[in-house]
Amino acid sequence: MFGDTPEAVDAYFSLRHRDEDMLVWAEDGRIGGMLSMLPLKLALGEREYPARYIYAVATALDRRGRGVAGQLLERAGERIAERGEAAAALVPASESLFGYYAKRGFRTAFSLSVADFDARALPPPPGGEVAGCSAGEYARIRDRAFAGGGLYARWDERAVGYALHALGDGGAARLMFGGGEGAACWSRAGGTVLVRELALVGIDVPSALALLNRELGASSYRVRLPAGAIPGAEVAPFGMIRWYIPEPEVEAPGYLSLALD
Repeated sequence: MFGDTPEAVDAYFSLRHRDEDMLVWAEDGRIGGMLSMLPLKLALGEREYPARYIYAVATALDRRGRGVAGQLLERAGERIAERGEAAAALVPASESLFGYYAKRGFRTAFSLSVADFDARALPPPPGGEVAGCSAGEYARIRDRAFAGGGLYARWDERAVGYALHALGDGGAARLMFGGGEGAACWSRAGGTVLVRELALVGIDVPSALALLNRELGASSYRVRLPAGAIPGAEVAPFGMIRWYIPEPEVEAPGYLSLALD
C-alpha cells in the first residue's frame, strides 16, 4: 500500500477495507498511526483456525520513535484474543523488520521457494487450455492445491478477488492440461513475468509454465512456490506468525501467498 498510486489506495479502501478491521492510534485528535487486521483462515491438516493478517502498519513521521507501531500491534493482539481468534500473521516489508517483529512475539513460520526459468528452456507447450479465472475459481483451485497438508494461509473469495485486482498490468488464469488443473497469477517487470502464485493439481511446474508462456510470451519467469517445491531452488523466509492459543505442532514451513506484500 505504501508508495501506491492514489487510484490503488482508493481501490483498497473501496474493495478490501472494513472499519472494524482497522486500528488507529490518535493523539489530540490527530491520527499518528494505523494498521489493518484482515481476516483469514489458517489450515493445518484437517483443522482450520480463524486468524488475522496484519497489513499496512504505518506511523506518521513526527510520531516515529515513540512506540506507536508496537502499541498498535499489542492492541491488535488483544483484539484477536478477545474475539477468540487463533493467531496473527504478517509479511515484514524488509529483511531488517524480521528482527523487529520477533521482539514483539512473532516468529518466522512461512517460507517461499523462488526459481527462475528461461522461456527458451521450457518444454514445448502442451495441448492444454489457458482460460480466464474468477476469484471463486481461483480460491477453489488454490485450496485444492495447498490445503490438507502443512500450515496454509487460506483466503476467502473476497480477499482473492482484491489480490487479483491489485496485480496491475498482470493477470490471472486457469490452466487445464491432461486431466489436471491449476491457477496462476502474475505481474510484469520488463521482459520478465513474476508468477506470484502457481497453484497446481495434477500438473507439473515446467508444463504449467510452458502452457502459460504460450499465452504470455515472456523472455523469463520468476516463480514463487511453497518451500521445497523445486529441489535446489532458493528458499527464503517470507512471513511471520504470533499465536494467541497454545501453538499447534507444525513440522515444516507454512505457505502464505497473495499477501499484499
